[in-house]
Amino acid sequence: MSKQQSILILEDSSKSSFGGGQAITFELCKLIEKEYRLILFDAQKQTIFKDRVKPYIALKKNLFTTGQIEKKGNVLFSKLLESISFLLFLGYNVFTIYTTIRAEQRNKQKVMLYATTKKTIIYAWIISKICKVNYIYHAHSYIGFKSNSSLFTKQFYKSAKQIIAVSNFVKDDFNLPNITVVKNFVNLPETPIAKTISHKKKFVVASFSSLIPQKGLEYLMESYQFLPAQLKPNVEIRIYGQGFYEKELLKYVNSNVRLLGFCDNPAKVLENEIDITVVPSIFLESFGIAVIESFAYGVPVIGSNQGGPAEIINNGINGYLVKTANAEAIADKISFLLNNPILYHKMSESALNASKEYNVQIFKEKMIEVLNRTF
Repeated sequence: MSKQQSILILEDSSKSSFGGGQAITFELCKLIEKEYRLILFDAQKQTIFKDRVKPYIALKKNLFTTGQIEKKGNVLFSKLLESISFLLFLGYNVFTIYTTIRAEQRNKQKVMLYATTKKTIIYAWIISKICKVNYIYHAHSYIGFKSNSSLFTKQFYKSAKQIIAVSNFVKDDFNLPNITVVKNFVNLPETPIAKTISHKKKFVVASFSSLIPQKGLEYLMESYQFLPAQLKPNVEIRIYGQGFYEKELLKYVNSNVRLLGFCDNPAKVLENEIDITVVPSIFLESFGIAVIESFAYGVPVIGSNQGGPAEIINNGINGYLVKTANAEAIADKISFLLNNPILYHKMSESALNASKEYNVQIFKEKMIEVLNRTF
């Protein structure tokens, strides 16, 4: 396949330096950069995502972005400010994308747009009307299409040539004919080994997540207080990630509960150090990359009983599902699992088996099929 097909990737990494959606965009670029000419549009802010994806991108363009506007105690006002800022930058960003498309078309390139966020799909929709090009929306997040979208905004999704849903949960939310499920993937280790804790005296419970309120990380951190007294000295809770909510989480930090910043190599940490992963999201996650990454290294996962993680975690088999926003429920499952090493080992084996479903080759084949249908 020649590189006469250009994919313009519309990202917004202003709120998260390297979140789950960006991780998949990065991996996708690595997988398809030999087949397509890839052009990235992203925020001006330098991020981990932009640094990592650079070797696979033919051209990089900066967009203006609102980022994360914070206003303590007035969420409505914050959203209003962010909406106004978005509209102020809209014309410039659309013009930047438009001129790039025209330059690609003059060079006999076929062009499509690949939008990854709720904001960038607006750019894609406008540009598709002006330049008569198709676009894809990769639904990395749950948007509440049926209940939260107006008749106007629904056109952004209905007009897409394809919507890629990362889970059946997301597909059911949209319930549109132009949607395809392509589940995220994980890079599996060559020699996976089930974990055992029968020999251990110290245990590590972790979360890998952007530090934003929706992730419910305070409930994991607070769960330490509900652990049995005899177990507390032997358990360390680690939070890996970056984000503007870090200062709010500092109040839960102690010698056994720590914020460790961005994890550059989660695979190595999961393989060698982590006993349990917790995904305590208080909003409807669309998927849960941390779940399958943990499964790949035999780490059982405790997750909120809703959204994408509830679709991946088989309760009582490879992890546990617990009530949302419930620190005590998280502590109960941590305690139970660490006190039952035979059950833990069986769950670790089941986690390894479950990870095989999220194969990189399956992901690549499905994605290329969808991309080729879009040009």
